[in-house]
Amino acid sequence: MHINLICAKVNSLFNSFIKGELDEKENQFVREHLALCVNCRYKYQKLKELLALFGNEYTPKTSRKNAELLENKEYEYCKQNLSAYCDNEMSFDESVKFKKYIIKTPKAREELKKLYKLRELLQNSYKNLTKKFNHDFSKIIVNQLYHKSAPFRLPSAREFAASLVLIVILFTILGVGTLMAKSINKTIAGKISHYSHKVR
Repeated sequence: MHINLICAKVNSLFNSFIKGELDEKENQFVREHLALCVNCRYKYQKLKELLALFGNEYTPKTSRKNAELLENKEYEYCKQNLSAYCDNEMSFDESVKFKKYIIKTPKAREELKKLYKLRELLQNSYKNLTKKFNHDFSKIIVNQLYHKSAPFRLPSAREFAASLVLIVILFTILGVGTLMAKSINKTIAGKISHYSHKVR
């Protein structure tokens, strides 16, 4: 009699068990009973087969909702990591798993096609711009960065000669200026002493 009551209780929980509506304690209770009771396990298997025959129309709402949530999570993960997949930035295992998901999911394939089209469009626009302006802007920027941080180098012979000429001209001007200042000072000093002798 006691066993029949437990079987009746477990049978009444089958629908909720399949739908995933039981708490962990009730789930454990049903699993343990199914492991022990051949009759209940047989009834449970037949109920699952019957539901499988009817397909999605009779799939419990919570199971469909859980499947949709899982599908949405996988799809969001796919969208966030498409670029990494295209750039081969994933590990081998991740890449294989990702490829399988894309193959089985039409929405993911569409996203991948959109990404490839966008990349192609950007590359073509870049090529057209470089052809139009006859400049490779990336090379220009790299060269500018290189020249800003270029290490010290010795001047060429031409630069050295030009610098030397400038230095000679500068010293000549300074030397001539100094000589002129001395001669002016001597002249002024001579005149001052001449006038001072006269005044005495």
